[in-house]
Amino acid sequence: MLAGRGCPFACAFCESHRQMGTKVRMRSVANVLAELDELVRRDRIRGMYWVDDVFTHDRAWVLAFCEALRVRPYRLHWACQSRVTAVDGALLAAMRAAGCVQVDFGVESGSAAVLKSMHKAITPTDVEQAFSLARGAGLRTGASFILGSPGETHEDLSATAELARRIDSDWTIFFFSTPYPGTELYERSESRFGPTWPAFGEWWNNRVGPTPLPHGGLDPVLVARTRARLQNRHFVRNYLHRQNVPFILRLATTLPHPDVRAALARVALTGRLDEVVEAAFSTWRRS
Repeated sequence: MLAGRGCPFACAFCESHRQMGTKVRMRSVANVLAELDELVRRDRIRGMYWVDDVFTHDRAWVLAFCEALRVRPYRLHWACQSRVTAVDGALLAAMRAAGCVQVDFGVESGSAAVLKSMHKAITPTDVEQAFSLARGAGLRTGASFILGSPGETHEDLSATAELARRIDSDWTIFFFSTPYPGTELYERSESRFGPTWPAFGEWWNNRVGPTPLPHGGLDPVLVARTRARLQNRHFVRNYLHRQNVPFILRLATTLPHPDVRAALARVALTGRLDEVVEAAFSTWRRS
């Protein structure tokens, strides 16, 4: 679901602030609740995910929404995307009381220099504080990172791995830095490589591509190996905990599917164990 549009931040790898605008426009709490009422009545939903860029940007709106949702006759579980500088203990506690179970944060890097280059406007200290607050409020957390940004060094990769270890998120995922059209990152790469810059296509995939696009300073093969190693390090934490057992058993029924067998073969190429889980989930969702 979407509660509002717009993002006031200007991250170099994202075009949301250009596409949606830098002014955040929220729907009214009453309007959002009316939609939830209808979805519960008509479709019997049990939960939702808020895809707003920064769901907690308007603190007063979130508090009003949580208070109104908390007294509804139904109980929904929900999760959202946020920003490490846009949460505090009281806000997270109110969200938890209203049924929030997880908050996902874009961490991107453990290197202050890389974060500055991305225009992320956060620090590793901000990251650790936000994850500590979320854990204190009883919320699960998700952390996403970006590897292979222009100018990134071996030391920066090590700092990212160390920060991921320290925050110990319930869900951790590492993406390749991908300069999508419309982003500052794309403009930088296009300016640097000129006519030799490859045309945008479906193979520009920061999730399943075997190697990242060569627009940074590090060897793409090294970045891919680092990503596989870090993703595998968090495999057990991501998937193999008790609450996931029924879901994992359902996914296991997809193992004979050709797409899942193809993913098993890709593991030899990418070294990422979660290739199989992602393929199984995609197959199960389509079934």
